[in-house]
Amino acid sequence: MKKIIQTLVLILAVQAVFSQSQCQAFFTYNYDGQSLLSLYDNSYVTDSSLINVTAWNWTVTCGGAIYTDTVTNPVFQILNSSASATVCLTISTSNGCQSTVCDSVYLNNPPMTCNADFMYQNNGLLNTYSFTDLSTVGNPASGATITSWNWTIYDYLQNTLLTSNQQNLSFTFPGNGTYDVCLTIATDDSCGDTQCYFLTVGDTVPNNCFLNVNSNISDVTVIGGNDGFIDLTVTGYYTPYIFSWSNGATTEDIYGLTSGIYTVSIAQNDSLCPPYSYTFQILEPTQIVPIDTLLTNPIDSCLNFTVDSFYVAALSVQGNVVTVTWVFTGNGTTVTFPVTYVFGSWGTYMVVLVINCNKSSDTYSTYINITSHLGVDLVKPSDISIYPNPFTGSFSLNLPGVSKADILIFNSTGQMIYSAKTSDVSNSVNSSTWPAGIYLLRVINGNKQIITRTVVKQ
Repeated sequence: MKKIIQTLVLILAVQAVFSQSQCQAFFTYNYDGQSLLSLYDNSYVTDSSLINVTAWNWTVTCGGAIYTDTVTNPVFQILNSSASATVCLTISTSNGCQSTVCDSVYLNNPPMTCNADFMYQNNGLLNTYSFTDLSTVGNPASGATITSWNWTIYDYLQNTLLTSNQQNLSFTFPGNGTYDVCLTIATDDSCGDTQCYFLTVGDTVPNNCFLNVNSNISDVTVIGGNDGFIDLTVTGYYTPYIFSWSNGATTEDIYGLTSGIYTVSIAQNDSLCPPYSYTFQILEPTQIVPIDTLLTNPIDSCLNFTVDSFYVAALSVQGNVVTVTWVFTGNGTTVTFPVTYVFGSWGTYMVVLVINCNKSSDTYSTYINITSHLGVDLVKPSDISIYPNPFTGSFSLNLPGVSKADILIFNSTGQMIYSAKTSDVSNSVNSSTWPAGIYLLRVINGNKQIITRTVVKQ
C-alpha cells in the first residue's frame, strides 16, 4: 500500500508539472569546463504526441553578458567566468502553441563549503535572547567571505515575528511559546546555507526549572523515505533528563524517521519541575518549496515495458554532485538508472530525467531533499558524552567511535577558545580560566560531518 500511495504522489507531481500547457519547452545542457555551453532542445507535448517545433529562441545571461540564438541546439562560447548562467528557451509549434522555460545551469562546480550556524543565550532580561553568528566559509585560503545574513523568527504557528539582515541579533520574545529561529547566509563565491533551531521560551516556571532546548531537524530525502532525524540539545539544572517520544523512543535524539509529527516530553531530575513538551514535524520533499530544478543529459535507452510506477530509491553526495537512483517498474520488470546531477546548495529540488528511445522521449520528474549527511556515515551527537554538564573547573569528553576528528570550543561571542585533535584530548578539558556561561562544542569528523553540542559552566 505504501508503494501505491508513493506512486500516486509521484504521478500527481508529474501531472502538476506537465499539465500547464499543451506544449512544454524543456532543455538539457552540457558544459565542457572551459568555455563552451551546449544546449539541447527536449521540448515535449503534454499528451505524449509528437511535437513539431518550428521556432526556437534561446537567451543565456551570464555575468552581465547576454547571448542569443534561434537554432535547435546552439553552442555558446562563454567569454566571462561565472559560477552559473540563466538559460531561457521559448518555442513555437506548428499548431500555434508557445511555451517558455528558464532555469539556472552551473558552469563550474559551485563551492559546498559554507555552513550557516549560530548560538543563542538569554542575556539576563525577561524573554530577551542574543543570537551570535557562528557561520563559516570552509577553507579560509579560498578567500571567500560571507556577504549577507538573513534572520527570520517565527512563532509556533509560523507567524513571522522578525526578519533582519544583521550579523548578530538581540530579540525580545512576546511571551511563552516555541519559536523557530532561522539564519540564511550567502557568500561571494555563490554558496548559500540555512540553519534553523527551535527555541522554547517560558517565563512562568521557577528559574532553576528552565530548559534550553534547540533542535537540528533533517527531513526525509526522497518521497516515502525513512531517513529523517531529530537531534536535540538540552541544557538545564536538573540532569539527567527523561525523554518520552510519541513513537516510543526514550533517547534524546531519534533517527530513521518517516515523515510525520513527533512529540517529546522532557522531565527533569526534580519532582518540583514540570515536564516540558515539544512538537516537531518531519517533512516529505513534496511539502517543501523546491529551490531549483536539476537537469542532466538525456539517457538513450528503451524501456521495453509500460511503466506502471517510478520512484527514487536512494541518493548519495560527493562534493556538489548528487547521484540519484531512479527505479522504473512495469509488467514484473524493474530497471534502475543511477544518474548524476550538479547542485548549488543544500535543499529541496525538482529533479528531471529524460529517456530517449528511438525518436520519442519520455520525461519524468520528482522531488528530492539534498542534505549534508547524504553519502556519509552519520555520527550521532548523542554518542558524544559531556560530563559533568553544567561543569565548574573542568569537564570530560567521551567520543566513542570518533577518530581523527577536530574538537573546537567557542564562547558566547563566537570566539574559538579551545582546539585539539581527538587523539590529543585527555580524559578532561581544563576550563578553570573560562568565565561562567554557555559554550559551543564542535566535533568535525574529517570534512564530512559537524556535530554541535552545548556545554555550560556555572
